[in-house]
Amino acid sequence: MKATYRQALLAAALTGTLAFTATAQAADKPKMSTPIPPDITTPDSVQTRLGTLKFFDGLPDKATVEKVYDNLDFTRGVDVFLNTMAAASTLANIEGLKSVGCDNYAAVIPYDTQTRSVLQTDQRDTALTSESGTVKANADGSVDIYFGPKSPAGKESNWIQTVPGKGWFTILRLYGALEPWFDKTWQPGEIVLVK
Repeated sequence: MKATYRQALLAAALTGTLAFTATAQAADKPKMSTPIPPDITTPDSVQTRLGTLKFFDGLPDKATVEKVYDNLDFTRGVDVFLNTMAAASTLANIEGLKSVGCDNYAAVIPYDTQTRSVLQTDQRDTALTSESGTVKANADGSVDIYFGPKSPAGKESNWIQTVPGKGWFTILRLYGALEPWFDKTWQPGEIVLVK
């Protein structure tokens, strides 16, 4: 009789387990479920002009996020340039640069003698460039650039800030140098002390 009691208990436990499993499986799938069309799901990777963008469960991986942010930075830079630089100024810059031996643009950048990186100052822009649209030329077409902790009166657009007591040097960058640079028919002037 004990065997029958054990068999009945085992059968009841097995029946309860099967019923629970069937209920749990039925609960996993909602009664009102609509299959998701594959056309609206996020693919695992997308080929773009930026390269392959990869996703996991609809979220971009770290490399994809960096690519997209880099592209946004680039796009914003182009947008700022195009929206702040008049077409006439751009043409004048190009023609002026070609006359001194540069096909694209020129930049004067101050560097820290200790770190060899761009000199850190309170000035918003660390360099004067031909693309800034703010550099003013002299009547003869030449350009004077002023270096110092404070701007000379009226020369703010041609001034690069330095730090008192800190050593610095400049680099003149000509992007797309032409013959006048190479044959030395045009050369930049020396830095001189102005009192």
